[in-house]
Amino acid sequence: MRTFGPYVVLQPLPGLDAGATEGPVQALRAVDRLSGMPALLYLLPPGGEIGPVPDSAWLLPLTDTGREAGQPYALTELSPLAAPASNPEQTARGALEALAALHAAGRPHGGVGPAQLWLVDGQVRLAGAGLPWRAGVTPQDDLRDLAATLDHLGVRPAALQRLEQLSAQEALDLLNAPPPPPRARPMRRAQPTREAPASSVAVSPQPQPVSAPPEPVSPVVEVMPPPIPVQERPQASPVPDLQDAAPQPLRGAAEVIVIGEPDPAETTLLADPRPAPAAPPVIPEPIRIGFDDLPPFEPPPPMDFLAEAAPVTAPPPTPPVPVEPAPRAAARTPRNEPVRIGWEEDHSWRVVKAVPGSGRPSARRTALPLAVAGVLVLLGAGYWGYRSASSAPAVAAVCCDVPFQVSGAAAKVQVTVEEAPAGSALKEGSVLGTAPGTLHFPDTPGPYRLRLSAPGYAPMYTVVRMPSSAPVRISLK
Repeated sequence: MRTFGPYVVLQPLPGLDAGATEGPVQALRAVDRLSGMPALLYLLPPGGEIGPVPDSAWLLPLTDTGREAGQPYALTELSPLAAPASNPEQTARGALEALAALHAAGRPHGGVGPAQLWLVDGQVRLAGAGLPWRAGVTPQDDLRDLAATLDHLGVRPAALQRLEQLSAQEALDLLNAPPPPPRARPMRRAQPTREAPASSVAVSPQPQPVSAPPEPVSPVVEVMPPPIPVQERPQASPVPDLQDAAPQPLRGAAEVIVIGEPDPAETTLLADPRPAPAAPPVIPEPIRIGFDDLPPFEPPPPMDFLAEAAPVTAPPPTPPVPVEPAPRAAARTPRNEPVRIGWEEDHSWRVVKAVPGSGRPSARRTALPLAVAGVLVLLGAGYWGYRSASSAPAVAAVCCDVPFQVSGAAAKVQVTVEEAPAGSALKEGSVLGTAPGTLHFPDTPGPYRLRLSAPGYAPMYTVVRMPSSAPVRISLK
Protein backbone atom coordinates (compact mmCIF):
# COMPACT_ATOMS: atom_id res chain seq x y z
CA MET A 1 0.00 0.00 0.00
CA ARG A 2 1.75 3.14 -1.25
CA THR A 3 1.33 6.48 0.47
CA PHE A 4 1.96 9.99 -0.79
CA GLY A 5 1.72 12.38 2.12
CA PRO A 6 -1.64 11.84 3.82
CA TYR A 7 -3.04 10.03 0.75
CA VAL A 8 -3.21 6.26 0.30
CA VAL A 9 -3.32 4.79 -3.23
CA LEU A 10 -6.31 2.51 -3.82
CA GLN A 11 -6.02 1.47 -7.46
CA PRO A 12 -4.63 2.78 -10.75
CA LEU A 13 -7.09 4.39 -13.12
CA PRO A 14 -7.29 3.22 -16.73
CA GLY A 15 -5.26 5.32 -19.11
CA LEU A 16 -6.50 6.89 -22.31
CA ASP A 17 -8.05 3.62 -23.38
CA ALA A 18 -10.48 5.38 -25.69
CA GLY A 19 -7.87 5.67 -28.41
CA ALA A 20 -5.48 8.46 -27.38
CA THR A 21 -1.75 7.96 -26.89
CA GLU A 22 -0.46 7.10 -23.44
CA GLY A 23 1.50 9.91 -21.78
CA PRO A 24 4.10 10.12 -19.06
CA VAL A 25 1.51 11.05 -16.40
CA GLN A 26 0.11 8.13 -14.39
CA ALA A 27 -3.39 8.57 -12.89
CA LEU A 28 -4.21 6.80 -9.62
CA ARG A 29 -7.29 6.70 -7.42
CA ALA A 30 -6.48 7.57 -3.80
CA VAL A 31 -8.17 8.46 -0.51
CA ASP A 32 -7.26 10.79 2.32
CA ARG A 33 -6.58 8.55 5.31
CA LEU A 34 -7.49 11.31 7.76
CA SER A 35 -10.79 12.52 6.30
CA GLY A 36 -11.68 9.59 4.01
CA MET A 37 -12.30 11.90 1.02
CA PRO A 38 -11.66 10.36 -2.45
CA ALA A 39 -9.08 11.98 -4.72
CA LEU A 40 -7.31 11.65 -8.07
CA LEU A 41 -3.51 11.28 -7.67
CA TYR A 42 -1.24 12.05 -10.64
CA LEU A 43 2.39 10.88 -10.70
CA LEU A 44 4.34 13.44 -12.73
CA PRO A 45 7.52 12.80 -14.72
CA PRO A 46 10.77 14.27 -13.36
CA GLY A 47 11.03 17.89 -14.40
CA GLY A 48 7.39 18.06 -15.51
CA GLU A 49 5.80 21.47 -15.06
CA ILE A 50 2.17 22.23 -14.28
CA GLY A 51 0.72 24.90 -16.57
CA PRO A 52 -1.87 27.55 -15.71
CA VAL A 53 -5.53 26.59 -15.95
CA PRO A 54 -8.41 29.04 -16.64
CA ASP A 55 -11.06 29.48 -14.00
CA SER A 56 -14.06 27.42 -15.13
CA ALA A 57 -16.77 25.54 -13.27
CA TRP A 58 -16.43 22.67 -15.76
CA LEU A 59 -12.81 21.95 -14.75
CA LEU A 60 -11.74 20.06 -11.61
CA PRO A 61 -8.74 22.04 -10.28
CA LEU A 62 -5.59 20.65 -8.67
CA THR A 63 -5.85 20.97 -4.89
CA ASP A 64 -2.43 19.73 -3.73
CA THR A 65 1.08 19.03 -5.01
CA GLY A 66 4.12 17.48 -3.35
CA ARG A 67 7.02 15.08 -3.58
CA GLU A 68 7.34 11.67 -1.90
CA ALA A 69 10.66 9.79 -2.07
CA GLY A 70 11.76 11.93 -5.01
CA GLN A 71 8.51 11.34 -6.93
CA PRO A 72 6.55 14.54 -7.71
CA TYR A 73 2.77 14.24 -7.61
CA ALA A 74 -0.35 16.38 -7.98
CA LEU A 75 -3.79 15.75 -6.54
CA THR A 76 -7.42 16.66 -7.22
CA GLU A 77 -9.96 16.10 -4.45
CA LEU A 78 -13.40 14.69 -5.37
CA SER A 79 -16.74 14.85 -3.61
CA PRO A 80 -17.85 11.69 -1.76
CA LEU A 81 -20.58 10.99 -4.36
CA ALA A 82 -18.42 11.53 -7.47
CA ALA A 83 -18.63 8.76 -10.09
CA PRO A 84 -17.10 8.16 -13.55
CA ALA A 85 -19.17 9.63 -16.40
CA SER A 86 -21.29 7.11 -18.33
CA ASN A 87 -23.95 9.04 -20.30
CA PRO A 88 -22.61 10.00 -23.77
CA GLU A 89 -24.71 13.16 -24.26
CA GLN A 90 -24.11 14.45 -20.72
CA THR A 91 -20.40 13.62 -21.05
CA ALA A 92 -20.15 15.44 -24.38
CA ARG A 93 -21.79 18.60 -23.00
CA GLY A 94 -19.54 18.80 -19.92
CA ALA A 95 -16.34 17.95 -21.81
CA LEU A 96 -17.06 20.48 -24.58
CA GLU A 97 -17.73 23.23 -22.02
CA ALA A 98 -14.37 22.51 -20.36
CA LEU A 99 -12.47 22.22 -23.64
CA ALA A 100 -14.02 25.45 -24.96
CA ALA A 101 -12.68 27.29 -21.88
CA LEU A 102 -9.23 25.68 -22.23
CA HIS A 103 -8.93 26.31 -25.97
CA ALA A 104 -10.11 29.92 -25.57
CA ALA A 105 -7.17 30.41 -23.17
CA GLY A 106 -4.77 28.66 -25.57
CA ARG A 107 -4.24 25.66 -23.27
CA PRO A 108 -5.02 22.25 -24.85
CA HIS A 109 -5.65 19.42 -22.40
CA GLY A 110 -3.76 16.50 -23.96
CA GLY A 111 -5.18 13.74 -21.75
CA VAL A 112 -8.93 13.59 -22.47
CA GLY A 113 -10.23 10.13 -21.62
CA PRO A 114 -12.76 8.23 -19.51
CA ALA A 115 -10.50 8.44 -16.43
CA GLN A 116 -10.62 12.28 -16.48
CA LEU A 117 -14.40 12.73 -16.89
CA TRP A 118 -16.30 12.58 -13.57
CA LEU A 119 -19.95 13.16 -12.67
CA VAL A 120 -19.95 15.70 -9.82
CA ASP A 121 -23.15 17.32 -8.51
CA GLY A 122 -25.15 16.22 -11.55
CA GLN A 123 -22.70 17.60 -14.16
CA VAL A 124 -19.73 16.03 -15.94
CA ARG A 125 -16.46 17.84 -15.24
CA LEU A 126 -12.98 17.41 -16.73
CA ALA A 127 -9.95 16.70 -14.51
CA GLY A 128 -6.21 16.73 -15.18
CA ALA A 129 -6.01 20.10 -16.96
CA GLY A 130 -2.56 21.74 -16.98
CA LEU A 131 -0.58 18.50 -16.52
CA PRO A 132 2.25 17.53 -18.92
CA TRP A 133 0.35 14.68 -20.60
CA ARG A 134 2.27 14.82 -23.89
CA ALA A 135 4.19 17.28 -26.02
CA GLY A 136 2.90 19.06 -29.11
CA VAL A 137 -0.77 18.51 -28.37
CA THR A 138 -3.33 20.59 -30.34
CA PRO A 139 -7.03 21.37 -29.80
CA GLN A 140 -7.95 18.94 -32.58
CA ASP A 141 -6.17 16.18 -30.65
CA ASP A 142 -8.47 16.87 -27.71
CA LEU A 143 -11.55 16.66 -29.93
CA ARG A 144 -10.35 13.38 -31.49
CA ASP A 145 -9.77 11.97 -28.00
CA LEU A 146 -13.25 13.12 -26.94
CA ALA A 147 -14.84 11.52 -30.02
CA ALA A 148 -13.11 8.22 -29.23
CA THR A 149 -14.23 8.50 -25.60
CA LEU A 150 -17.88 9.04 -26.61
CA ASP A 151 -17.74 6.04 -28.94
CA HIS A 152 -16.27 4.05 -26.06
CA LEU A 153 -19.11 5.04 -23.70
CA GLY A 154 -21.94 4.32 -26.15
CA VAL A 155 -23.74 5.96 -29.05
CA ARG A 156 -22.35 9.35 -30.01
CA PRO A 157 -24.97 12.16 -30.13
CA ALA A 158 -26.32 12.78 -33.63
CA ALA A 159 -25.22 16.42 -33.61
CA LEU A 160 -21.57 15.40 -33.06
CA GLN A 161 -21.08 12.98 -35.94
CA ARG A 162 -18.43 15.34 -37.42
CA LEU A 163 -16.83 16.16 -34.05
CA GLU A 164 -13.28 15.57 -35.31
CA GLN A 165 -13.71 18.32 -37.92
CA LEU A 166 -15.16 21.01 -35.61
CA SER A 167 -13.85 23.21 -32.85
CA ALA A 168 -15.00 22.82 -29.26
CA GLN A 169 -17.24 25.90 -29.38
CA GLU A 170 -18.79 24.90 -32.73
CA ALA A 171 -19.53 21.41 -31.45
CA LEU A 172 -21.04 22.87 -28.27
CA ASP A 173 -23.31 25.19 -30.28
CA LEU A 174 -24.51 22.26 -32.38
CA LEU A 175 -25.19 20.19 -29.28
CA ASN A 176 -27.14 22.99 -27.56
CA ALA A 177 -29.09 24.02 -30.67
CA PRO A 178 -32.85 23.32 -30.42
CA PRO A 179 -34.15 20.54 -32.65
CA PRO A 180 -35.69 21.74 -35.93
CA PRO A 181 -39.49 21.94 -35.93
CA PRO A 182 -41.30 19.17 -37.82
CA ARG A 183 -41.89 20.10 -41.47
CA ALA A 184 -45.58 20.51 -42.24
CA ARG A 185 -46.90 18.47 -45.13
CA PRO A 186 -48.52 20.53 -47.94
CA MET A 187 -52.26 20.01 -48.13
CA ARG A 188 -53.42 18.80 -51.53
CA ARG A 189 -56.74 20.20 -52.70
CA ALA A 190 -59.06 17.64 -54.15
CA GLN A 191 -59.69 18.23 -57.84
CA PRO A 192 -63.34 18.02 -58.87
CA THR A 193 -64.06 15.19 -61.26
CA ARG A 194 -65.65 16.03 -64.52
CA GLU A 195 -68.07 13.72 -66.19
CA ALA A 196 -68.31 13.31 -69.90
CA PRO A 197 -71.34 15.06 -71.36
CA ALA A 198 -74.29 12.85 -71.90
CA SER A 199 -73.86 12.29 -75.59
CA SER A 200 -75.58 8.98 -75.89
CA VAL A 201 -79.14 7.92 -75.40
CA ALA A 202 -79.88 4.31 -74.59
CA VAL A 203 -82.76 2.81 -76.53
CA SER A 204 -84.23 -0.27 -74.96
CA PRO A 205 -85.20 -3.00 -77.43
CA GLN A 206 -88.66 -4.38 -77.82
CA PRO A 207 -89.44 -7.53 -75.85
CA GLN A 208 -89.26 -10.73 -77.87
CA PRO A 209 -90.77 -14.09 -77.21
CA VAL A 210 -88.93 -16.52 -75.04
CA SER A 211 -88.40 -19.01 -77.83
CA ALA A 212 -86.56 -16.53 -80.00
CA PRO A 213 -82.79 -16.21 -79.33
CA PRO A 214 -81.59 -12.87 -78.02
CA GLU A 215 -80.25 -10.49 -80.56
CA PRO A 216 -77.73 -7.77 -79.73
CA VAL A 217 -79.14 -4.33 -80.19
CA SER A 218 -76.81 -1.46 -81.01
CA PRO A 219 -77.56 1.80 -79.18
CA VAL A 220 -78.36 4.96 -81.02
CA VAL A 221 -75.68 7.57 -80.30
CA GLU A 222 -76.31 11.27 -80.83
CA VAL A 223 -73.29 13.54 -80.50
CA MET A 224 -74.22 16.97 -79.18
CA PRO A 225 -71.87 19.71 -77.88
CA PRO A 226 -73.86 20.89 -74.88
CA PRO A 227 -72.22 23.50 -72.61
CA ILE A 228 -72.45 22.75 -68.90
CA PRO A 229 -74.70 19.75 -68.40
CA VAL A 230 -77.40 20.10 -65.79
CA GLN A 231 -78.94 16.89 -64.65
CA GLU A 232 -82.58 16.92 -63.75
CA ARG A 233 -84.11 14.63 -61.23
CA PRO A 234 -85.96 11.92 -63.16
CA GLN A 235 -89.55 11.25 -62.31
CA ALA A 236 -90.33 8.14 -60.39
CA SER A 237 -91.41 5.41 -62.73
CA PRO A 238 -94.20 3.08 -61.73
CA VAL A 239 -93.16 -0.21 -60.21
CA PRO A 240 -93.80 -2.95 -62.73
CA ASP A 241 -95.57 -6.10 -61.75
CA LEU A 242 -93.10 -8.93 -61.47
CA GLN A 243 -95.69 -11.57 -62.37
CA ASP A 244 -96.83 -9.90 -65.60
CA ALA A 245 -93.39 -8.80 -66.74
CA ALA A 246 -92.02 -10.68 -69.70
CA PRO A 247 -88.45 -11.99 -69.66
CA GLN A 248 -86.02 -9.45 -71.04
CA PRO A 249 -83.50 -10.46 -73.67
CA LEU A 250 -79.78 -10.28 -73.08
CA ARG A 251 -78.20 -6.92 -73.86
CA GLY A 252 -75.08 -6.33 -75.85
CA ALA A 253 -71.77 -5.23 -74.36
CA ALA A 254 -71.79 -1.92 -76.22
CA GLU A 255 -75.01 -0.71 -74.63
CA VAL A 256 -74.82 1.95 -71.87
CA ILE A 257 -76.78 1.04 -68.74
CA VAL A 258 -77.72 3.75 -66.22
CA ILE A 259 -78.96 2.54 -62.81
CA GLY A 260 -80.35 4.84 -60.12
CA GLU A 261 -79.79 8.56 -59.69
CA PRO A 262 -76.42 10.33 -60.04
CA ASP A 263 -74.39 11.06 -56.93
CA PRO A 264 -75.54 14.37 -55.37
CA ALA A 265 -71.92 15.39 -54.75
CA GLU A 266 -71.00 14.86 -58.41
CA THR A 267 -74.08 16.74 -59.54
CA THR A 268 -73.12 19.70 -57.39
CA LEU A 269 -69.61 19.77 -58.81
CA LEU A 270 -70.93 19.74 -62.34
CA ALA A 271 -73.52 22.42 -61.78
CA ASP A 272 -71.66 24.78 -59.48
CA PRO A 273 -67.97 24.45 -58.38
CA ARG A 274 -68.68 26.34 -55.17
CA PRO A 275 -69.54 24.21 -52.10
CA ALA A 276 -73.22 24.03 -51.31
CA PRO A 277 -74.36 25.39 -47.94
CA ALA A 278 -74.80 22.77 -45.29
CA ALA A 279 -78.39 21.80 -44.64
CA PRO A 280 -79.71 22.48 -41.16
CA PRO A 281 -79.73 19.42 -38.95
CA VAL A 282 -83.01 17.62 -38.75
CA ILE A 283 -84.15 17.18 -35.18
CA PRO A 284 -86.48 14.22 -34.87
CA GLU A 285 -89.67 14.51 -32.95
CA PRO A 286 -89.29 13.42 -29.34
CA ILE A 287 -90.81 10.13 -28.40
CA ARG A 288 -93.62 10.80 -26.01
CA ILE A 289 -94.56 8.00 -23.67
CA GLY A 290 -97.35 8.23 -21.15
CA PHE A 291 -99.09 11.38 -22.48
CA ASP A 292 -102.00 11.49 -24.88
CA ASP A 293 -101.56 7.97 -26.17
CA LEU A 294 -102.94 6.40 -22.98
CA PRO A 295 -106.63 6.13 -22.09
CA PRO A 296 -107.92 8.42 -19.37
CA PHE A 297 -107.31 7.09 -15.89
CA GLU A 298 -110.25 6.77 -13.53
CA PRO A 299 -109.26 6.35 -9.88
CA PRO A 300 -111.10 3.63 -7.95
CA PRO A 301 -113.80 4.72 -5.50
CA PRO A 302 -112.50 5.36 -2.00
CA MET A 303 -112.91 2.55 0.48
CA ASP A 304 -113.89 3.30 4.05
CA PHE A 305 -112.38 1.19 6.79
CA LEU A 306 -114.16 1.44 10.12
CA ALA A 307 -112.69 -0.11 13.23
CA GLU A 308 -113.26 0.39 16.90
CA ALA A 309 -110.13 1.66 18.56
CA ALA A 310 -109.55 1.27 22.24
CA PRO A 311 -109.45 4.58 24.06
CA VAL A 312 -105.97 5.77 24.74
CA THR A 313 -105.43 6.09 28.43
CA ALA A 314 -102.90 8.62 29.49
CA PRO A 315 -100.34 7.45 32.07
CA PRO A 316 -100.90 8.75 35.55
CA PRO A 317 -99.03 11.95 36.14
CA THR A 318 -95.80 11.58 38.04
CA PRO A 319 -95.73 13.72 41.11
CA PRO A 320 -93.00 16.31 40.86
CA VAL A 321 -89.94 15.56 42.92
CA PRO A 322 -89.20 18.43 45.20
CA VAL A 323 -85.83 19.88 44.40
CA GLU A 324 -83.88 20.50 47.52
CA PRO A 325 -81.52 23.44 47.43
CA ALA A 326 -77.88 22.47 47.37
CA PRO A 327 -76.26 22.89 50.74
CA ARG A 328 -73.86 25.72 50.98
CA ALA A 329 -70.24 24.86 51.48
CA ALA A 330 -69.22 25.21 55.05
CA ALA A 331 -66.83 28.01 55.70
CA ARG A 332 -63.31 26.99 56.52
CA THR A 333 -62.54 27.05 60.16
CA PRO A 334 -59.46 28.83 61.42
CA ARG A 335 -57.93 25.41 61.97
CA ASN A 336 -58.46 24.49 58.27
CA GLU A 337 -60.34 21.29 59.11
CA PRO A 338 -61.25 19.07 56.09
CA VAL A 339 -64.85 18.67 54.96
CA ARG A 340 -66.15 15.64 53.00
CA ILE A 341 -69.30 15.76 50.89
CA GLY A 342 -71.14 12.66 49.56
CA TRP A 343 -74.51 11.24 48.53
CA GLU A 344 -77.01 9.51 50.78
CA GLU A 345 -79.10 6.54 49.67
CA ASP A 346 -82.13 8.79 49.15
CA HIS A 347 -80.11 11.02 46.78
CA SER A 348 -79.61 13.77 49.28
CA TRP A 349 -76.40 15.54 50.23
CA ARG A 350 -74.27 14.43 53.11
CA VAL A 351 -71.70 16.64 54.80
CA VAL A 352 -69.17 15.00 57.08
CA LYS A 353 -66.67 16.97 59.11
CA ALA A 354 -63.53 15.63 60.65
CA VAL A 355 -63.43 14.78 64.31
CA PRO A 356 -62.16 17.76 66.28
CA GLY A 357 -58.51 17.39 67.11
CA SER A 358 -57.79 14.90 64.26
CA GLY A 359 -57.17 17.44 61.45
CA ARG A 360 -53.92 17.45 59.53
CA PRO A 361 -51.46 20.23 60.31
CA SER A 362 -51.49 23.24 58.05
CA ALA A 363 -49.24 23.07 54.97
CA ARG A 364 -47.79 26.48 55.76
CA ARG A 365 -46.76 25.42 59.25
CA THR A 366 -45.21 22.18 57.84
CA ALA A 367 -43.18 23.89 55.08
CA LEU A 368 -41.43 26.33 57.43
CA PRO A 369 -39.48 23.70 59.43
CA LEU A 370 -38.55 21.88 56.24
CA ALA A 371 -37.08 25.05 54.73
CA VAL A 372 -35.04 25.74 57.87
CA ALA A 373 -33.71 22.17 57.89
CA GLY A 374 -32.71 22.41 54.22
CA VAL A 375 -30.76 25.63 54.80
CA LEU A 376 -28.89 24.03 57.70
CA VAL A 377 -27.98 20.99 55.59
CA LEU A 378 -26.59 23.19 52.80
CA LEU A 379 -24.50 25.22 55.24
CA GLY A 380 -23.08 22.07 56.82
CA ALA A 381 -22.18 20.56 53.46
CA GLY A 382 -20.40 23.73 52.36
CA TYR A 383 -18.42 23.94 55.57
CA TRP A 384 -17.40 20.28 55.35
CA GLY A 385 -16.23 20.69 51.75
CA TYR A 386 -14.19 23.75 52.65
CA ARG A 387 -12.47 21.95 55.55
CA SER A 388 -11.67 18.88 53.43
CA ALA A 389 -10.26 21.01 50.58
CA SER A 390 -8.06 23.04 52.90
CA SER A 391 -6.81 20.01 54.81
CA ALA A 392 -6.06 17.81 51.76
CA PRO A 393 -2.38 17.88 50.68
CA ALA A 394 -1.46 19.11 47.23
CA VAL A 395 -1.42 16.20 44.79
CA ALA A 396 0.63 16.30 41.63
CA ALA A 397 -1.58 16.63 38.54
CA VAL A 398 -1.45 13.41 36.60
CA CYS A 399 -3.73 12.11 33.92
CA CYS A 400 -3.69 8.90 32.03
CA ASP A 401 -1.62 5.87 31.21
CA VAL A 402 -2.48 4.48 27.77
CA PRO A 403 -1.25 1.00 26.75
CA PHE A 404 0.11 0.71 23.19
CA GLN A 405 -0.02 -2.77 21.64
CA VAL A 406 1.90 -3.91 18.52
CA SER A 407 0.89 -6.93 16.44
CA GLY A 408 2.53 -8.46 13.38
CA ALA A 409 6.28 -8.02 12.93
CA ALA A 410 8.42 -7.82 16.05
CA ALA A 411 9.60 -4.25 15.77
CA LYS A 412 9.67 -1.24 18.04
CA VAL A 413 7.38 1.62 17.07
CA GLN A 414 8.45 5.10 18.12
CA VAL A 415 5.59 7.40 19.21
CA THR A 416 6.22 11.11 18.56
CA VAL A 417 3.90 14.03 19.31
CA GLU A 418 2.93 15.99 16.16
CA GLU A 419 0.27 18.23 17.69
CA ALA A 420 -0.79 18.77 21.33
CA PRO A 421 -3.55 20.90 22.90
CA ALA A 422 -2.70 24.34 24.22
CA GLY A 423 -1.18 24.35 27.70
CA SER A 424 0.17 20.80 27.49
CA ALA A 425 3.72 19.99 28.60
CA LEU A 426 4.22 17.99 25.40
CA LYS A 427 5.28 19.99 22.36
CA GLU A 428 5.60 19.21 18.67
CA GLY A 429 8.40 16.70 18.07
CA SER A 430 8.47 15.38 21.64
CA VAL A 431 9.15 11.63 21.81
CA LEU A 432 6.44 10.09 23.98
CA GLY A 433 8.00 6.62 24.07
CA THR A 434 8.13 3.34 22.20
CA ALA A 435 5.51 0.66 21.70
CA PRO A 436 4.66 -1.92 22.84
CA GLY A 437 4.33 -0.49 26.30
CA THR A 438 2.33 1.90 28.47
CA LEU A 439 2.84 5.59 27.70
CA HIS A 440 2.00 8.40 30.09
CA PHE A 441 0.05 11.50 28.97
CA PRO A 442 -0.10 14.77 30.97
CA ASP A 443 -3.21 16.17 32.59
CA THR A 444 -4.09 18.59 29.78
CA PRO A 445 -7.27 17.29 28.09
CA GLY A 446 -7.77 17.43 24.34
CA PRO A 447 -6.65 15.68 21.13
CA TYR A 448 -3.03 14.57 20.70
CA ARG A 449 -1.91 13.84 17.11
CA LEU A 450 0.79 11.16 17.23
CA ARG A 451 3.27 9.97 14.59
CA LEU A 452 3.95 6.22 14.59
CA SER A 453 7.19 5.24 12.85
CA ALA A 454 8.98 1.91 12.59
CA PRO A 455 12.09 0.89 10.63
CA GLY A 456 11.17 -0.23 7.13
CA TYR A 457 7.59 1.11 7.27
CA ALA A 458 5.96 4.32 6.15
CA PRO A 459 5.02 6.54 9.09
CA MET A 460 1.36 6.56 10.15
CA TYR A 461 -0.60 9.14 12.10
CA THR A 462 -3.32 8.74 14.69
CA VAL A 463 -5.23 10.96 17.10
CA VAL A 464 -5.73 10.10 20.80
CA ARG A 465 -8.14 12.22 22.82
CA MET A 466 -7.43 12.68 26.53
CA PRO A 467 -8.57 11.81 29.12
CA SER A 468 -8.76 8.19 28.00
CA SER A 469 -7.26 4.86 28.97
CA ALA A 470 -8.36 2.85 25.94
CA PRO A 471 -5.51 0.80 24.41
CA VAL A 472 -4.04 1.77 21.03
CA ARG A 473 -3.44 -1.21 18.72
CA ILE A 474 -0.76 -0.99 16.00
CA SER A 475 -0.63 -3.62 13.25
CA LEU A 476 2.56 -4.09 11.21
CA LYS A 477 2.15 -5.95 7.89
